[in-house]
Amino acid sequence: MTSAWFTEPRPGDSAPRSLTPALAIVAAIMAATIVLGRLGSLGPFGVTEDIMQDYFMLALLSFACGIQNAAATSATSSSIRPTHLTGTATDLGIGIIRATIQPRASAIRQREVTVTLRRLGLILAFVCGAIAGAWIFSLTEYNGFFLPLLTSIFAVRLSMRTGKPSLFA
Repeated sequence: MTSAWFTEPRPGDSAPRSLTPALAIVAAIMAATIVLGRLGSLGPFGVTEDIMQDYFMLALLSFACGIQNAAATSATSSSIRPTHLTGTATDLGIGIIRATIQPRASAIRQREVTVTLRRLGLILAFVCGAIAGAWIFSLTEYNGFFLPLLTSIFAVRLSMRTGKPSLFA
C-alpha cells in the first residue's frame, strides 16, 4: 500500500507518478538495516538470539520487498514482480504452451515468446541473485546490505534523471 500511495496516479493526473519516493524508502530501509545491524541492534548476523530482533529485521526487510515489488509491478504494468516467483513460474509455463501452439509467424506467438523470455530472465536473475547474495552475506554479514542499498540509490537516481515513472519505459 505504501508504494501504491506514491506510484498510482490520482484522478485528474495527466501523467503517471514517479517511482522515486518509493525507491528512496527502499534505500532508506537498506541503510537503516546496515546501521542497526552494525550497531548490534539486530543481534549477531545469522544467529537467532532474540526473537524480537529477528522479527523486527524480518518486518523491516519484508516492508522493503513489498515496496520494491509494488513499484516494479506498477512500473511494468504488472508484468514483473521481482520479489516472488510463484506467479512468474506459472506464467512462464502458460507462456511456453501459448507460444508452442501458435503458428510460427503469428504476432501472438512473437509476443508470447518475448514475454516468456522476459519471465525466464527474471527467474534466472532471481536464482543468480540468491546464490550471489548467500555468498556475499556469508562473507560480509550486515555489510552485505550495501549491495541492495547501492542498487536502490542507483534506481532512485535513474528515476530522477529520466523523469519517467517507469525505469523500463
